[in-house]
Amino acid sequence: MLCLLPSLTMRAAPLELSHQESVSLGQDSHYLTEKQPTLNFQEARLLHFPLITSGSPNFGWTDLTLWLRTELIKRNELTYILEVGYPLLDELDIYIEREGKLVAHHVLGDHQGGTKRLKNAIKPALEFPHEPGHYQITIRVRSSSSVQVPMTLLQENTYHDRMLGDFSTLFGYVGAVTIMIIYNAFICLKTRSRAYFHYVAFMSLFLALQVALNGFGQVYLWPETGSNLIIGHFSYILDYFVYQFTRSFLGFHNRPGLDRFLQGMAGLSALGFFLSLFVPYALSVRIMASLTLSTAIGLLAVGAFATFVDRTHEGKFYLLAWGAMLVGCVIYLSKQLGWLPYNALTHNAFMIGNITQIALLSFGLADRFNRLQQLAREADQARAEAEAELSLSLKTRVYLVSDMAHRLNNPLNYISTNQANLDREMADLHKDMNHIIEEWHPRNQPDLYEMARGHINQRFQLMKESMSFIEDGIRRSASSVIAIRQLSGVDGYQLDRLNILELLELAQQRIMETAGKAAAARFHIKGQLTPLEVYTNRFAIPMVIELIFRNWISVTSLTENFTVELTTSGSGKPSLMMALNYANRDQAKHIVEHILPFLNQILRPYESLILCVQNEASLSISLNFGQEKPVATLREVA
Repeated sequence: MLCLLPSLTMRAAPLELSHQESVSLGQDSHYLTEKQPTLNFQEARLLHFPLITSGSPNFGWTDLTLWLRTELIKRNELTYILEVGYPLLDELDIYIEREGKLVAHHVLGDHQGGTKRLKNAIKPALEFPHEPGHYQITIRVRSSSSVQVPMTLLQENTYHDRMLGDFSTLFGYVGAVTIMIIYNAFICLKTRSRAYFHYVAFMSLFLALQVALNGFGQVYLWPETGSNLIIGHFSYILDYFVYQFTRSFLGFHNRPGLDRFLQGMAGLSALGFFLSLFVPYALSVRIMASLTLSTAIGLLAVGAFATFVDRTHEGKFYLLAWGAMLVGCVIYLSKQLGWLPYNALTHNAFMIGNITQIALLSFGLADRFNRLQQLAREADQARAEAEAELSLSLKTRVYLVSDMAHRLNNPLNYISTNQANLDREMADLHKDMNHIIEEWHPRNQPDLYEMARGHINQRFQLMKESMSFIEDGIRRSASSVIAIRQLSGVDGYQLDRLNILELLELAQQRIMETAGKAAAARFHIKGQLTPLEVYTNRFAIPMVIELIFRNWISVTSLTENFTVELTTSGSGKPSLMMALNYANRDQAKHIVEHILPFLNQILRPYESLILCVQNEASLSISLNFGQEKPVATLREVA
């Protein structure tokens, strides 16, 4: 069923081919269309082709079958090549008649077998007959992509020169983009940056798209239908990476609404890819073309927003890059839709815009990388200054604490010595008082004697208890002073060969002194501990166990026990395992994030370490002892 538009009465004069190097056959071609592909050549050759195209035949996306006819008078016997400059046609039948007799029939196209293209040709091309005469060329074309039939007759040398130019242009583009992909991929591996990853993925897919559009892929890299897969389906994934790159490059962290919009568009692109696998290619590629144009315009608006509203440095590069890409995209799609003629500029506009975009975005990423490095250097410098200030502050505090411990040590020794003397004097006084009472013993008043003796004994018992409390306080204070001196390094990081049981006894003693007997009863040692020895500090380990215990008390119920179990590694190295159940999840998190790192700082000079595993309602803490090393080495490490 023919769909004929109003015809023109004028008939174009046939072209004359004498010694020209190239002749465009698209000028003034006659054509007709049919909705259903029912005509064959024998039927079509009898019909009048009333419609005339001006310029290269370009019908855009259409489901119609088109028949084109052009006439040519060849006046020489030179070898010419007939080239159709658009490689993505599904069905292309070329019939060549000389003096009304069919002399050649070539079957080309992605979806048809038959005549092979000329060797190394990335566009449909065939050798035109040598004999001079009056030729009539009839072409039947049908495609699910854009229908463009730019036909050119070129002398053999001219054809090879043009093909070499096409290859040079394409290889130059592929080489430039490949270098940029490799360069940015190395930076991506070094920086682990999402922006670089999305950029590399976007460039790789766009490179594959350009190779497919130029016909190189289906000739040298993949089957003829592979280009349809890339153009109609993987273009959605390309859009996905474009949106993700925009999010990571421009960094709309302070614009959650805009960030969610870009994320949603990326999700729609991913969804579009899966849906495109189930819809016809013709529909998929048309939707993709519309989305590509809207994506370019939308991302240009995003770049303008980042440049003029948020005033980001990256926005300038992004805006210029997508501006160049949009110009190339509009020109190329206008050619695809039939609004612009087919020529080298319109056909390669997408590629030119992409090269410009890649260069600008690469400059933008390099600038961003340099600024991040500068910020990192400034942050390192600030951190070094803060660490130096903190180190000075810590050294000052350690000196003050050490000096205070040293100043307290002498008064404690004085108090301890005089307390012992006072204790002896009180014992002697008690004896003297009892002796006096014995001498004074009244015979006629026994009750008074017993009363006086009991009163004296009671008073001295009270004084003795008070002295014992004073002695206990002096002992505790002296122990704390010794611990401060040891831990602050005044007396060196002393290492002793100690039994594990002795360390646990010291820990129990500290727990009893600081938390009370009731709390200490919850300190439970599991099983029989092997009497292994460790080379460590007698103050650091008990203090760490006591601090863990005291923090555990605040996050647990009254019914749980603090369990300590000794384990050994394959080499026989001991480790204390502490299993802690807890009720307060937030305070348990505070212990893991703040208390345990602080305790590791206490243990660091002795090369001991606390490792923690947090379960659903419990903590498993292992206290691992360091290796035996000389004291000088430990001082150097600390």
